[in-house]
Amino acid sequence: MSFIMYSYLRRTSSHHIFYKTLLLKVCRLYNVFGSGSSHGIYAQFMEQSTLANSGRAVGLLRGAGTRMALWFYALHRALRLKKPLVATVSQHKFQDIQHTDRAGLAVSDIQDPGFWNQIYLLTRAVFPCLKALRFCDKSEPSMDKIIYLVHRAEESIKNSLEVLNDLDVFPFLCDDAGLQFEKVQMFDSSLSGGNGNSGEVYQDEEEKNDGSDDDSAAADGEDQDMEATGLGDKILARWNVRKAALIHDVSITAWALAISPEIREDVKKRLSGDDRNAIEQYITSLFANDSDCDIPTKIDTFWNEFNHWQKKTGPFANAARFQTPDALAGRSASWHNKYSKPFTEVLGIAACRSTSNWGGMGAAEKSWGHVKDLKSGQRSLLSGEKVEMQGVLYSSTRIEEARTKRAAMEKIDAVGSDAMFGDDDINFDLQLESFGVDVQEVGQTVPRRLFHAWIEDWEEPLLKKNDPVAEARLKVKYQNLVFYDPDNKAMYTVFDGNLEFRKGRKGGWCVIGVCSDDDFEDEPFMIGDMLIEMIVGTEQDAAVIMIMKDDEGVEDI
Repeated sequence: MSFIMYSYLRRTSSHHIFYKTLLLKVCRLYNVFGSGSSHGIYAQFMEQSTLANSGRAVGLLRGAGTRMALWFYALHRALRLKKPLVATVSQHKFQDIQHTDRAGLAVSDIQDPGFWNQIYLLTRAVFPCLKALRFCDKSEPSMDKIIYLVHRAEESIKNSLEVLNDLDVFPFLCDDAGLQFEKVQMFDSSLSGGNGNSGEVYQDEEEKNDGSDDDSAAADGEDQDMEATGLGDKILARWNVRKAALIHDVSITAWALAISPEIREDVKKRLSGDDRNAIEQYITSLFANDSDCDIPTKIDTFWNEFNHWQKKTGPFANAARFQTPDALAGRSASWHNKYSKPFTEVLGIAACRSTSNWGGMGAAEKSWGHVKDLKSGQRSLLSGEKVEMQGVLYSSTRIEEARTKRAAMEKIDAVGSDAMFGDDDINFDLQLESFGVDVQEVGQTVPRRLFHAWIEDWEEPLLKKNDPVAEARLKVKYQNLVFYDPDNKAMYTVFDGNLEFRKGRKGGWCVIGVCSDDDFEDEPFMIGDMLIEMIVGTEQDAAVIMIMKDDEGVEDI
């Protein structure tokens, strides 16, 4: 699956400079807004991102020249953060920051509706492939979902062909001189074999040496790719070549026995004679080593049980079992182990064996990699017994370390160049599975801002402390809120630039109220219960959610 995503990039970009340019522009967005190289820009962007993501500081992702679809992940994350990016460059204080030429070009991209339209249309076309890759990355059984997502990918790409082939939307372009830094950073070292030739982005040596692809199929796919004219045709040509590696006896059997309702419906509509032959071949392989087994009888028994499975009769007549947590979460292997295997002769075994397969790297491949690490240098002559004992310890340690790191890096608020794409991303609704939607409305969700309407514990020591840290923390809570002053009978907005500190026993930090009435000058208001009472009594922006002190479960909102 990762090679399919990588193949889109390699093959389409060699003929379609636009695709390469779009990726480089997203890379430039990360360098300017997401990498932290410009502290002022980064701080303002992360502030907007925090407001737009319920208090979580979601950053941009850095693409990389690997086979794990990181460019597509970067496109998806950029689309998710469209609103915070637009809000950042629209702020008056953003204009006060000195910008480099590259930053100016990145701002122009953000303000260009066509740029976001291209990202949305391209990501939507391959989104089912991204979902499949995400299942493969999770290190849990996912084989039952692969064929279903293959069907969804075919539909998505074919539905996108017309717009992807539209040269008004995805035009052929020349190299952009403003992307030279990103070209060197992202392509020269990682995809062109480090030859320093920035004009030729991709080399074919890696694919020629890759043993995972059938030579004749690759040659046929290359011919199709050469004949294709538009971006959509090229993506479809690469998909048609690579998808064959996903369709095999195990994935078809797992798909036919998936517990998820949407996959069950897909099976009812699409199960063909070829699929039935593949399932019979898988059942034959399951019992091939049993010399006393009557294979034809096993196959016949399976189909009898399969009819009950589809109709929810016989051993599958208990409707409540299809509403269990495993069924609702799509955990087919666990469900079949509880409710199929004890009640069937063949179907339960076939279901447990097929659906329990991981979509990603298997244990054997991981273990072999660990053995090679152990038997290196002066340790190359380790005996088999020592390798086995050390391998168990080494593998367990490495796997646990990887799981811990992955869990940390897949958090939506993970920062740095190692931040990863996670479940929160793939489940975020960008309408990438819908066609006929208004692209300009995508990502236009209203950011939420929680205002705790009382003097919080952390505020108490800061109210009388005259230092920049205290001012900054208090300003974040109160800035841009509005309130009505009954004494002046005027509406005020809390200034977002700075606070004012009053000295003396009754002094402390004050917000600066900017009056909507020109007859009144701006004036300071002491932070305290009276100010909060005025804020609570005034209608705020739709993004502001008032949390009262006696509310329960405020952290769950």
